Amino acid sequence: MFRLRMNKRGTALFSTACIAAFFLWASLLLLQTALADYYGSIGFEKLQSKDYASSDLLLTKSILLSGSNAEHLVNHGQAMYALAGRASEGETVLDLLRRAEHSFAEAARINPREGNGWFGLAQTCWWLSAFSGYEKRVEKAGPCFERALQTDPGNGKFLYALIDFNLSTRGGQGQSDKLVESLATAHPEAWSGLRGHPRFSAVLRDRFVQGLERAAANPLTDCSALKVLADMSAEAGEWDRAAIRAGQLVERAEQRNTVSHQSYLDLGQYLMKAGKLPESKKAYLRGMMLSKNRIQALNSILPAFQGARLPDMYLDIAVAASSFDAGVVASLPIIRGKVALDISGDLEYAAECFKLALEKRESAAPHRYLAEIAMRKQDWDRAELESHRAIMLAPRDAELHYLFARSLEEQKRYMAALDAVGQAIKHSPTPMEGHFIMRGRLFEAIGNYASAIQAWEAARRLNPKNAHPIRQIAHGYKNLGDLVSARNYYITALTLFPGDEVTIRELEAVRAQMRPNTAKKQSATVKR
Repeated sequence: MFRLRMNKRGTALFSTACIAAFFLWASLLLLQTALADYYGSIGFEKLQSKDYASSDLLLTKSILLSGSNAEHLVNHGQAMYALAGRASEGETVLDLLRRAEHSFAEAARINPREGNGWFGLAQTCWWLSAFSGYEKRVEKAGPCFERALQTDPGNGKFLYALIDFNLSTRGGQGQSDKLVESLATAHPEAWSGLRGHPRFSAVLRDRFVQGLERAAANPLTDCSALKVLADMSAEAGEWDRAAIRAGQLVERAEQRNTVSHQSYLDLGQYLMKAGKLPESKKAYLRGMMLSKNRIQALNSILPAFQGARLPDMYLDIAVAASSFDAGVVASLPIIRGKVALDISGDLEYAAECFKLALEKRESAAPHRYLAEIAMRKQDWDRAELESHRAIMLAPRDAELHYLFARSLEEQKRYMAALDAVGQAIKHSPTPMEGHFIMRGRLFEAIGNYASAIQAWEAARRLNPKNAHPIRQIAHGYKNLGDLVSARNYYITALTLFPGDEVTIRELEAVRAQMRPNTAKKQSATVKR
C-alpha cells in the first residue's frame, strides 16, 4: 500500500516535471522566435536605409535563431547582393554572391510560392555566371526567373527581368514578344526602361504598342497607356497622332476629375507641332488655369515656343495667364525679356525689359539675364558685374555662381573663377557635370594637373558616356608625365567616340613619346 502511494506520488512528480520542462522549452522557443523576429525586423530597416553591412549582421543573427523564415533569408540575400555591388575586389564580390545565392536558394526551398526568393536567386546566378568556373549558373538563372513569374504573372519587376535576361542571353528567344506585350498591358510605364535595351527591336516595339492598346482599354491603366502612346508618337514626329492620344488622356482624366495641368501643356505642345494653333492656345491656357505655379509652367513651355519660333503666341498665353494670376502680372517684364532673348533674339529690347523689371522690384532674375546678354556680346566686365549683383540677391543659386565663374574665366582670372565654381558645386541641389568640367579646365589653366584630373574624374562619374572628360584626364596624365595612364585613358575615350581625330592624334603622340623610353630600357638591359 505504501509502495503504491509512493509510485503514484512519483508519477505525479514526474508528470509535473515534464509539464514544467515542456513549458520551459516552449518559453525558450517563443523567446528565440521573438529574438529572431526582432533581429529580422531591424535588419530589414537597415536594408531599406541601405546600411547593408549592419543588415547582414542582424539578419545573420535572425537566421541563426530561426533559419526557417523565408522572408529573412530573402532580405539577407538582398543585403549580400547589394554589398557585392559596392565591392571592388573580384574575390570579395564572388564570396558575397555565393552567400546571397545560398540565402535565396534556402528561401525558395522553404517557401516555393515566394517569388522574391526565386527572383533573387535568378539575378545572383546570372551575375555569378560572369565569373570563371561559374559560367553554367546562367542555365539556372532562366528557369528561376520563370519560377518567380509563375508566382505572380502580373509582377512588372519579374516580367521586366525575364525580358532583359532573354534579350541579353538568349538573343531575344524565350517568348520575349509575348512577355513584352504582357508587360505593356500591366505596366505601361515600363517603356521608359525597356526602350533603352540594346537588343530591343522594332518587332518588340510593335508588340509593346499592342500591349499598350489593350492597357488603354482598361480603366486601371488607360491613362498611363495613353500617356506613353502619346509620347511614343511625339518621338516619331507623328504630331497629329500624339495630339489625339493626349486628347483622349485629358478627356478620360477629366471624367474622373484627375486631370493635371501637365496633361494640358503636353496637349498644347502636340497641337502646336501639328499646326493647330487655336486649339493649342486653348489647351495651354487650360493648363495654366490648373497649374499651381504659373511662372514655373510658363518657363517649362518656353523651349517649345523657342523651337517653333512663335513669340507672339507665347506672349498671348502669358498675358492671358496674368488676368487670373497677380504673380504673372508682376513678372510680365521679365517674361517679355526672356521671349526677346530666347525666341526673337532681340538683345536690346530684352535688356530694356529686364531693366524695367529692376525699376519695379530688385531681384536676382533680371540681373542674371542681363549677365547672359553681356556674355553674348562678350562684354565680360558687365557680365561679371551683373552676375555678382544677382549672387548678392540670391547667394544660394548655383547657376548664378556658375555664370560668375564663366565671366571670370573669360578674363583669365582663374583663381577667382575657381572659387566661384566651387560655390556653384556647393549650392547645386544635384552634382552637375558642367561644373566639374569647368573646375578641371581652370585647374589645368593654372598648371595644377592632379586637381584637374580629380575634377574630370568627378565629371566622368556623372556622365560615363561622355568622352570629353576622359580625354581631358588622359591629357592631364600626359602633362604629369604618366604616359601609360594617358595612353589607357585615350584608348577608353576612343571606345566611346571612335574615329575622333583629336583623340587619335593625341594618342599617337603619347605612343611616340613612349617608344624612345622603351628603346632606352632595352639598350640598358643589353649593356648589363
